[in-house]
Amino acid sequence: MKTALIIHGHFYQPPREDPFTGIYPIQSSAAPYSDWNEAVFKTCYEPNAYSRYLSWDGRIETIYNNYENISFNFGPTLLRWLDEKHPDFIRKLIEADKESIRKWGHSNIIAQTYNHAILPLESRENKKIQVLWAIEDYYRRFGHFPEGFWCAECAINEETVDVLAECGIKFVILSPWQVKAINGVDLEGHPAPYNRPFILKGEERTISAFFYNGDFASGISFGHLLRDADALYKNITSYKNRIEADKGEPPALLSWATDGEIYGHHEPFGDMALAALCKKVADGEDFYLTNYAAYLEENPPEEIATLYLGEDGLGSSWSCSHGVKRWYTDCGCHTGGDESWNQKWRDPLRKAFKNLEIKAREIYKKEIQKIFGSSFNTEEMLISYGKVLSERISPEDFVRAYAQAQNITVDERDISKVLKLLNAIKNVFFSFTSCGWFFNDITGIEPAQNIKYAFFAAETLKEFTNEPLTDNLLKDLDKAQSNISGTGKTIAKELLTEEPAEIKACEMFALRKRLHAKQTSFSKHSGIFTLLNIKDNVYTIKNRQTLEVNLFECKEKANYKNSYFQLLFKNTKTRAEYATNLSKVSLNMIKEIDGVLDHDIVSNYTPKNLQSLSASLKKFLLLSQLRTDAIKQAKIKGNIILFIKALYSDAFYSEELSSEFRLFFISNIVKLVNLIGNKDEKSMIENFFNMKINDFNRELNENTLTDSKVDSYLNALETARSNGISPNLTDLQNTIWGLISRSQSNTLSEETFNKMKLYLNFN
Repeated sequence: MKTALIIHGHFYQPPREDPFTGIYPIQSSAAPYSDWNEAVFKTCYEPNAYSRYLSWDGRIETIYNNYENISFNFGPTLLRWLDEKHPDFIRKLIEADKESIRKWGHSNIIAQTYNHAILPLESRENKKIQVLWAIEDYYRRFGHFPEGFWCAECAINEETVDVLAECGIKFVILSPWQVKAINGVDLEGHPAPYNRPFILKGEERTISAFFYNGDFASGISFGHLLRDADALYKNITSYKNRIEADKGEPPALLSWATDGEIYGHHEPFGDMALAALCKKVADGEDFYLTNYAAYLEENPPEEIATLYLGEDGLGSSWSCSHGVKRWYTDCGCHTGGDESWNQKWRDPLRKAFKNLEIKAREIYKKEIQKIFGSSFNTEEMLISYGKVLSERISPEDFVRAYAQAQNITVDERDISKVLKLLNAIKNVFFSFTSCGWFFNDITGIEPAQNIKYAFFAAETLKEFTNEPLTDNLLKDLDKAQSNISGTGKTIAKELLTEEPAEIKACEMFALRKRLHAKQTSFSKHSGIFTLLNIKDNVYTIKNRQTLEVNLFECKEKANYKNSYFQLLFKNTKTRAEYATNLSKVSLNMIKEIDGVLDHDIVSNYTPKNLQSLSASLKKFLLLSQLRTDAIKQAKIKGNIILFIKALYSDAFYSEELSSEFRLFFISNIVKLVNLIGNKDEKSMIENFFNMKINDFNRELNENTLTDSKVDSYLNALETARSNGISPNLTDLQNTIWGLISRSQSNTLSEETFNKMKLYLNFN
């Protein structure tokens, strides 16, 4: 008899955007990627959507969408980031959803706590909001109701069970050590059975629960079982045979759950091991793949599981042996850090946010009822705000619908006020994101991010109360002492020195206008702000979250002799003035400015001066080969960047220049840079080839390639390879696999298409 195999991946990153601006800041610790979301996307999320299965000689036999074969969840806040940055990836998840329903009658995808708050530590009202916002996001995205739910850190208690059941959730996935008893019989610390589902008791209701196999989950997460798919398959087969020998029949179910990031990010090429394992299961006689919802329909639970509620009686989790203490006290659970460190900062950090939440909810209810009436259900509005967060309804239409239902009239000021209050409460909730307590010290990225959310909420609510919300928050945060330096207050006070978000946006728009003077247009969006108009140096900008509009008069103050440049802004409503210090611009702005300046440099090239450069290039290359000491001369070194920049110019692709000229130019530059280039120059060459591969991929997607153009791209690729450069072929291979799987070759001849497949490592 075949054993059901269910593999679950919990794919999640904490929210990272600046709540003031809506911009995702560059995180230098994630280099070479812009931030940790991008780093994990490129090393895990994307590879699992296009996982390679290789032949014995290392060529691609097939490409799998692993999400079609495993159970998984993605955090809603992570999906919002993916919506913006990688919409094609979202389509792969939707394909996996549809394919799993086609195969098994139920989706592989389950929902997840909205912003990864620890549910047992939240009020019943907040539990319900976290669950219903998550369900709303899931439904809008996939078009059907989620059957299962992933509680952040698997943290659960009896009230959480009741809320999940009340919201229509059928099952959860838990650690086998989160169970105290089965059918009233105490397990005495032993893990719960993981070969079948159970009925999970709450205070008043029940749902179903699956308990994963802890040995395999641990072995995959920490024991490097993903380094060899053959060995892993033998391992699970041995487990099945061992159970069959002991019990007289094989186990009905084997499942494990891990952080999804293990499949590629924490374990390099873990996605390929997962794909290979799934193929071995499909080809073998021992197991069959399925998902939890499908298994539950065929095998409804009969036994009752009673939850272990931790040392404090508040609940249990999969990553804190004490229960849920890791998220409010110094329980001893942490990751690394100096042996002398403690986590006593956890308790005052949570209390600071809780004190803010109490005041924020009071202000929210009072101010909303001023508009909609004293009997208005403010809690129901907060729950429904999930429709705005999921973008099922626009912010303005959301408020107007409530006004119409109450038979009242609201103006733009009322609408903005309501949206500010709702957004403030959302950010209070975000301050409780679990990652803020998980690690070693309050100075880490995650606690600082939570503090930023709380600080934003306090600053937003200032206009609605006379209470010193920000000052009180700072006093509370000062009790959270870092092991390294300062307190939570130290982290928060750094935000006090930052410019207002509207000014940051205006600064970006003004610099874009100035730098793009020779171009027809520039982006009118910066984070959550939109530039509506520029007239007589007055910038009209709109906050898309609150719909608030501000006008800023902008003047320049410059002294180029002393390298001095300032932008001076005046709010035309309040007359408040701001002077921006461009020596402290954000990394995001510097990156954008660098891109504009690079464009200006390469736009000055012409076909004629490229031909002159080519002649000089041949001389420099010859000289560098004859006299290695001569290449150290400043004149030669200084010209390398001119040659490299030429590759990025429009003139390089002019019809006046032949393809043979371009290939010769590229080849000589690569040889020169290999001989005398520094690290940055070599990186620029690598980026050039990656750009060419991206162009190749784009034209293939747009169905505009010709046979001769393919030859040109393949020649460039061969030039790179012959000089030790390996461009990233991932996206291009993914596109080609889509054509292969659909038996399409676009406009290309069969000979060219097969040649392209061969060059790009397909069988």
